[in-house]
Amino acid sequence: MSQIKVKAYGLVPFTKKQYLIMQAIVFGILFVCLYFALRSYFNNADNILWTYAYIGIAIIIFLEILETLYMMIKFKKAETQATSD
Repeated sequence: MSQIKVKAYGLVPFTKKQYLIMQAIVFGILFVCLYFALRSYFNNADNILWTYAYIGIAIIIFLEILETLYMMIKFKKAETQATSD
């Protein structure tokens, strides 16, 4: 059985393993950014960018979780279709 690929963003075909590796890297970067944003917030930093950046980063993390769930559903449908053929 060949590897099942699903297009992410309508452009890039990914296997499930490739997609999950990419998402792990993205989540890692986002959590590092969230750490520094929260650190700046609690230290009352003068830099306005990092003072309230934690809100935007938290929203992006939430949206990434939704995107990952959506893509996992797409992978499941593609796997089901491939096994029924």
